[in-house]
Amino acid sequence: MTIQQPFPSRVSVKVPNNFHESKLDFISLGFNITEREDEVLLELPVGWKLSEETDEYGTHFFVDEKGRKRGSYSENMFMNYGVHLYNRYNIVIKDMLAVVDYDGRVLKTFESGWLRSAWKKAQKYLDKNFPEWEDPLMYWEKN
Repeated sequence: MTIQQPFPSRVSVKVPNNFHESKLDFISLGFNITEREDEVLLELPVGWKLSEETDEYGTHFFVDEKGRKRGSYSENMFMNYGVHLYNRYNIVIKDMLAVVDYDGRVLKTFESGWLRSAWKKAQKYLDKNFPEWEDPLMYWEKN
């Protein structure tokens, strides 16, 4: 006798029709996108959820099955409006310019008298160590 497990439930949310990355990127991660006249229904991949908290701008975060923030959506017209996927590695300015992992862990810092020079060094570091760092689909399989 075979017992079938119930189909895993998926989280759905209405989002603005303003995708910052290709809709194909979302679909390749397992999102379902249903477009209606004036709204878009986004169904998250199995195992993903919306974070319970939002930031100060009302941004909602997509959290994967490992608890990592992988994207977001915001209806705030003045800050981050639309639907986003996150890159695993990014350049940020903290006390100094740094390359960070998705969780904010600093991988390398860059000091320079000029921000532009430090930024170029950070980009070269990412290009060398993570050549596809600007692709939100890449490098997430690692831990």
